Amino acid sequence: MLRLKLLNIFLFLLSCLCVSHVQAFNDPHLWLENPNLVETKEWLAEQKTRFEKYQQSNFYTQKIKATLQNLEDCDFPKSFVRMGGKYLRHQKNALYIQNELEDAPQLLLDMDKMSEDSSFTLVSYVPSPNNQLIAYGLSENGSDWTTWNILDVASRQSHLESTGKTKFSTVCWSPDSLGFYYSCFDDQSIHGVYYHRLGTNLDQDQLIYQDLNHQNYFYLPRISSDDRYLLIDIITGSMAPNSFLCFDLEHLDSPIVNLIPFDEGTYWFVCNRGSKFYFTTTKDASCRKLVMVDLQDPSIKQEIIAETTSLLADVFPIGNDFLVSYQDAAFSKLLLFDCDGKEMRKVPLPDIGVVRFWHGHPDSNGTRGFLEGPVLFSFSNFVQPHTLYRFDVGVNHPSVFIKSKIEVNSDDYSIRQIFYPSKDGTTIPLVIAHKKDLVIDGTTPTLLYGYGGFSMSNLPAYSSMKMAWLQQGGIFASASIRGGGEYGAKWHLEGVKEKKQNSIDDLLAAAEWLFENQYTNPKKLALYGFSNGAMLAGACANQSPETFGAIVAIGGVYDMIRYPLFSLGRFWLQEYGDPSDAKELNFIKKYSPYHNIKLGTHYPPMLMMVSDKDARVAPLHSYKYAAALQNAQSGEGKVLLRLQHKAGHFADDIDDTAEALAFIIKALEKHSHVRR
Repeated sequence: MLRLKLLNIFLFLLSCLCVSHVQAFNDPHLWLENPNLVETKEWLAEQKTRFEKYQQSNFYTQKIKATLQNLEDCDFPKSFVRMGGKYLRHQKNALYIQNELEDAPQLLLDMDKMSEDSSFTLVSYVPSPNNQLIAYGLSENGSDWTTWNILDVASRQSHLESTGKTKFSTVCWSPDSLGFYYSCFDDQSIHGVYYHRLGTNLDQDQLIYQDLNHQNYFYLPRISSDDRYLLIDIITGSMAPNSFLCFDLEHLDSPIVNLIPFDEGTYWFVCNRGSKFYFTTTKDASCRKLVMVDLQDPSIKQEIIAETTSLLADVFPIGNDFLVSYQDAAFSKLLLFDCDGKEMRKVPLPDIGVVRFWHGHPDSNGTRGFLEGPVLFSFSNFVQPHTLYRFDVGVNHPSVFIKSKIEVNSDDYSIRQIFYPSKDGTTIPLVIAHKKDLVIDGTTPTLLYGYGGFSMSNLPAYSSMKMAWLQQGGIFASASIRGGGEYGAKWHLEGVKEKKQNSIDDLLAAAEWLFENQYTNPKKLALYGFSNGAMLAGACANQSPETFGAIVAIGGVYDMIRYPLFSLGRFWLQEYGDPSDAKELNFIKKYSPYHNIKLGTHYPPMLMMVSDKDARVAPLHSYKYAAALQNAQSGEGKVLLRLQHKAGHFADDIDDTAEALAFIIKALEKHSHVRR
């Protein structure tokens, strides 16, 4: 015990040195930041025992797991990428090749056979310009860290390439197919862009670009549609102004062009045609517009497609035209424009739902080009599983290409969008789904979800978790709260830094609307949060614990005062605020979940879920928050920690999902006759 007290004192003093200008906060669980401590290991072992004991009494878990398995289509493709005249196809955890889209896929590489415990996951794959090689990135145990391998298409042989520490980076092949560009951290954790020539050692990789004066910058290499130009996207923060540098790979001695200098907007590269580069941007367009920048005179940005009241979500060049996906209060619509930006027609969709372009997606191979098609896109909503559609040049309607094998009778369910007022009167969209024959009487178990951060839109797409909940007779409510990207950059900025309380207020107002309109009551409402959404769930638990009958928070950021010290925290300063700045610390400490737990509070049953290999949000956040809640809880609700081993931030595991839903069902079951 004395050792632990001395350790707490040491760590506390160290924390004060690490975070300048931060006033002294009582932090009795600081020692949990060190996973190698005997005390930390003992505490985690105790948490494991506590959770397993609880699980033995929850017979819902296996039932929910069986339901989830029936609602997952493991054979549905994850992406397609062109490779010359052929197509690469990511399906299950394997990579396939096919001559035409309609042809049967032939196996190229099975990631599950690369290790005895199937611990490798394919996260990216990029064919070389000569179509003879494929660079593919592997994640081990769900980690964000990626190792790169090279597959020879003809021989089906592959080997590991020695590169630096890559995270959130794809690769871009050089035009001669002899090497590739990638971004990684150096030994001082400073990001940079490098060139790796195949078959050489890591120490021979060439540094292409790095700014030592701005060590919190992050870089993403992109290749142009014609493989001639290397673009480096310089990122300074979430939805913050960025910049693009352009390198002419055919004339390496030519000067670097600052194609997009830092200004007041965020830019996303779409494609190029010769010297004309197309970007979507928030510059003077909160909901984004499409502009063209000519390499010959980058100072001029020609508007191609103007901003509208709907968010311009994505652009796909097809033939000489642009197929554009918009988000209208979280639901998608498709419009076709010609190359001059003139609207040609609306492309019909089967229902209200979410569209995502698949074929040639930038996250897969870094570029798109003006090809003759077809374009592949998926469509789904809460009650309709994913269907892959094909849209060809010259046609009016997309056609079904691949339909999910999941058997769900969508006609048995209702999905609609309402709008409710938040605390300050701002109108917030809320999508609600449930069985059509449900009697709305204020007693139905309801699951509320919101994300509200990093300009990420909370879209009503299909997932087995949501469908399993609906099949149990529950209501699923998804709130498009401020901080997200549903209404563009302004909507995002209304939920960052000193305005983060807006996101919390929006979630609590959604709960009140559900109560007032007799959908549910506080004892039957569960709040579900992931990552940034888990942080908001923790803040809601602190500010209004009586509003919820259960809370599940997964992979959350909870210690908002020390978050910049861990994993990628230093890149989030423009989202949450900088705790080393005395003025920003003042609003951070008001919403920080870890620092606003009150002793003697009746908290609802709460389950914190976290993965030990999470390299994006350090698991120590969940450890400290769970420990503090357990110490403060004066009610009967259980506060549990579920630690998953050998998994990362996006631990997509049926067992975890089943345990989360089973926890909620059991917690809400105790109040089956309670009304507000």
